[in-house]
Amino acid sequence: MSLTLSIEVLAEKMNIENLITREHLSKIKNYDQFFELRQLLVGLGSERLFEDLFSMALQYELDGASSIAAMLLIEFDPKALRQCGQLLLEIASSNWYLSDKFIPFYLLTQFGKWNLISEIDELLAGNSLNNDQRIRIEGIKYWAQMPAVYLSSEFSYFEWQEVIEGKNA
Repeated sequence: MSLTLSIEVLAEKMNIENLITREHLSKIKNYDQFFELRQLLVGLGSERLFEDLFSMALQYELDGASSIAAMLLIEFDPKALRQCGQLLLEIASSNWYLSDKFIPFYLLTQFGKWNLISEIDELLAGNSLNNDQRIRIEGIKYWAQMPAVYLSSEFSYFEWQEVIEGKNA
C-alpha cells in the first residue's frame, strides 16, 4: 500500500467516524438517509460501533439523534463490550429516553430476556440507585417484559412511512 493510498484511506476513515455525531445523526429524516448512513458506517468495526452508538443512544435530546443511534445499534448489532450489569448502570446514570424501545431490544439480543430481567431485579433489589436511576432501570424492565417483536416493530418506521406516503409504491 502506498503512502498516498494510506493517507487517503485514513482521511476517509476519519470522515466516516465523524458521521456518528449528534449534529449528523439529527439530520437523518427518512429511510434513504438512514440506509446511506448505514452503508457508510459498515467498515467501522464492531467495537467502535458499539461504543459510539450505545453512548449516543443514551444521550436523549429532542433532535432525534439518540433514536437514530439506537436504530443503528440494533441494525448493526455489535457485541456489547461490557457486562449487562455495567450497561444497566450506564443507562441508570444517563439521559436515556424512557419511551425508547430500541435500547431494551438491544439488551435483549445481547443478554437474553430472562438474564436481563434477572440482572435488573438484582440491581433494583439493592439500595445503590437514586430515584431517577431507579426509574430508568424500571423502564428497561418494563420494555424487557414485553414480547420482543413489539420492541422492534418501530424499527421499520422509515420504510412504512415511505410506503404510506407513496414513495415506494
